[in-house]
Amino acid sequence: MAVPAAVLVTSLLPVTAASAANAVTVYYQPPTAWGASVNIHYGIDGSGWTSVPGVAMDAACPGWRRKTIDLGAAAGLQVVFTNGAGVWDNNNGANYRLGTGPVSVAGGRVSAGDPCAGTDPSPTPTPTGTPAPGATAEIYYRLTTRNWTAANIHYRPTGGTWTAVPGTAMEVACAGWARKVIDLGTASGLTAAFNNGAGQWDNNNGADYTIGTGRSTVSGGEVTPAAANPCGAPPPPDTSAPSVPAGLRATVNGVRVTVDWTASTDDRAVTGYEVIRTGGDSGTVRTATTGTRHVAAGLLPRTAYRWTVRARDEAGNWSAASDPVTATTGDAPPAPAGGSPLGGDPREDTIYFVMTARFADGDPSNNRGGSQHVRSGNAANDDPMFRGDFQGLVDKLDYIKALGFSAIWITPVVLNRSDYDFHGYHGWDFHRVDPRLESPGASYQDLINAAHGKGIKIFQDVVYNHSSRWGRRGCSPRPCTAYGTSSGSGTTTSRRPGGSTTRWSNTTAPTRR
Repeated sequence: MAVPAAVLVTSLLPVTAASAANAVTVYYQPPTAWGASVNIHYGIDGSGWTSVPGVAMDAACPGWRRKTIDLGAAAGLQVVFTNGAGVWDNNNGANYRLGTGPVSVAGGRVSAGDPCAGTDPSPTPTPTGTPAPGATAEIYYRLTTRNWTAANIHYRPTGGTWTAVPGTAMEVACAGWARKVIDLGTASGLTAAFNNGAGQWDNNNGADYTIGTGRSTVSGGEVTPAAANPCGAPPPPDTSAPSVPAGLRATVNGVRVTVDWTASTDDRAVTGYEVIRTGGDSGTVRTATTGTRHVAAGLLPRTAYRWTVRARDEAGNWSAASDPVTATTGDAPPAPAGGSPLGGDPREDTIYFVMTARFADGDPSNNRGGSQHVRSGNAANDDPMFRGDFQGLVDKLDYIKALGFSAIWITPVVLNRSDYDFHGYHGWDFHRVDPRLESPGASYQDLINAAHGKGIKIFQDVVYNHSSRWGRRGCSPRPCTAYGTSSGSGTTTSRRPGGSTTRWSNTTAPTRR
């Protein structure tokens, strides 16, 4: 290892036997002229050397730097030291030969033992706002935000001068993080920028980073002072399940049942619940929710149902099922009387397009978040995917008419089924209206009747050429290529590239009602 010599050596310490941990903790006392930057450049027996200038050493007790190195199966290593600015201590060209355990290197001499043993690692308290002499800044920089594998820190202590470009190397502390401990002396902090040593810089968009004493993290352009160690031991796994939901009760309103319960508790966080329903002709129905209230609509009349609830935490632990609650539905509401289509030429109409599930929330009890409620961020913003409904449309008919529109075009109302189906274009059961849009007194027919009562037509968007999860109910995709047509819809024949012919349904076929 040929590097300039800076310090002479008078004796060497023989290699010691490998310890049980097979590691060496190197303590180095750098020349006072070196300042805050000290790197150790080493080669473990049987392995290659670290990249020049090596890795940064940590501050130990006053005047000493420290680095613990895992030797694996090796019995020792060779080391040299540098200030990162071209000045080296390489034992006058012979390098330092070290074994395992605590070893100190000072003034060209190698000794066994910890020179900081018995010293008080805590700094002497100083008045608030006054940095202690020899204060340090421990800086962790997140590499993965810029896809870097290494980083240098180019810095200037408050009131001092900048390091030479590109700064000093940071050690890779753990996966995705680089670390550097900087001796600030009497400075209260520093200004810094980072680079990967290959011309790419992170200088906080030209403003540089202002960092104080103690441990700070720099991640994604944000400085977090007094930060937790991002490379510290991970928290123990969460194996504790939430408490069992309690206090279940069911409230019946015709063929709608509302189930609510007392929130569960957890040592970390409850993230949701699973509501389990049995009874009727639908077998076991499981519904996910983040709240403590669930509304089941469209149930069979005069039928007994049973519900239980269990809670889930952020680690995926499930509680046991709650005590059950049972309820028997009442009579179904009478079907609304059918209306007659409004006459007139639709080409004369001004049409207002509405995505029903996102337009107006007339009945919060039928709101649904869907399976992606938490992951999408909707839960945090109290914005369930299905909010709007027919009741909301009924409530806004006067508003729409006042805007000058004589017709409303609404997204498909058939029962949808997918992770994101608020738009209505993931039809699954084309013979059933989606219950998330309906409310007592605000069915699909009630909407049509209310619109007609105000002289407003309803144009219904229907889509036959795609459906979701993943196909349509009771029909595999291949044999079932088309549905029957209804007023305003139809099919056309088109030729695919290559000459094959297939039947296509119209993508959007409005049906006037």
